[in-house]
Amino acid sequence: MRTLIFLLCSLSFLSAGPYEERINWITHSIEGVIRSVDPTALVGVKVITLDTGKTLYEKNGEKRFVPASSLKLFTAAAALDRFGEEGLFETKLVTDGTIEKRVLKGSCYLIGSGDPSLKGEDLIELVDKLRMSEITGDLYLDITCFDEVAKGPGWMWDETLAYWSVPLSALNIEHNYMMGQVIVNPEKFVASILKGLLDRKGILLRGELKFGKAPEESSLLAIHYSEPIKELIKPVLEDSNNLYADCLFKKMGGSWEKGRESVETFLKECIHLDPEELRVLDGSGLSRYNLVSPDQMVLFLKEMQYHKSFRRALAVSGEKGTLKRRMLKDGGLISGKTGSMTGVSSLCGYIKTDSKKELGVAIFINGYMKDGKEIKTLIEDQICHILVRGAP
Repeated sequence: MRTLIFLLCSLSFLSAGPYEERINWITHSIEGVIRSVDPTALVGVKVITLDTGKTLYEKNGEKRFVPASSLKLFTAAAALDRFGEEGLFETKLVTDGTIEKRVLKGSCYLIGSGDPSLKGEDLIELVDKLRMSEITGDLYLDITCFDEVAKGPGWMWDETLAYWSVPLSALNIEHNYMMGQVIVNPEKFVASILKGLLDRKGILLRGELKFGKAPEESSLLAIHYSEPIKELIKPVLEDSNNLYADCLFKKMGGSWEKGRESVETFLKECIHLDPEELRVLDGSGLSRYNLVSPDQMVLFLKEMQYHKSFRRALAVSGEKGTLKRRMLKDGGLISGKTGSMTGVSSLCGYIKTDSKKELGVAIFINGYMKDGKEIKTLIEDQICHILVRGAP
């Protein structure tokens, strides 16, 4: 039935020439796809031409939907605006004492910054920079850059821990996932690694391992820099990495609430969206309290169309990221961000058409009972294919 509907629409298009006839073909084709796959799902779609802002197709454009991981588009863009493309996470070793004859008279502090990319080899690099044989005081882990609320508002309490749902910390290590196991307390794991590295280097720790804030007037012993933000948003947008997204979100304020305020400020000042008309409560889109309309999303996409670092970080059909194995016949023509939770699917981004136009598209689908793969393949991918071939 779906093939027949699409074939009939395609035959009618062959005789279409004028702009209005192409728009009618797009409308009938998309509506036919939605009806044939799941007429009971709540579907919102908005398609515009980026050069003129003209609407080519709209269905429930003003209604708000749970966006799932498509919300990461807002997070990445806000982080680029807040920290700049070259912004960094910094993980530091500092001291409140002095070094005399290779003895640190005082305590040492490892200051976490929420870096989601921190690895064991980075801690090795930090410890290798220490020029001492003894620490007379304690070794503190400073995790005060983030609040203590590890889970975002609206996250599912019974969500099974896995690579994509690891705990969030001010001191993450190896994506908080090693040998197929989730590290449930990353900061304590970092503490044990750090103590072992000190022992390996022959640095005697006289004091104890503790948690506490580093004094303001501390002296720098060693520092590790993450990759710049323009690189860190690639796992966020290409691969839909939740840990990276939520660490960027919290870095913008230190808490879920302050992160929300930062993203809302960006959307208001740079995208001209009214924060009172949408809801953003985390960085990853795991929260089921998040709400965005297709109208709001395509306005965002239009404003971000010339941001090269943002565009380069998107998944691309048939080429990379979460779209690598999707829409192979339209390889390289669709770039964007996918989203998926139980009963929720989305695809938002940019489409290059056969007529050399570029479109902004937002597709939100909520409340379906079918398998998510079927929704993505038979609705989202088909809508994109229709737009690639038929947009005027």
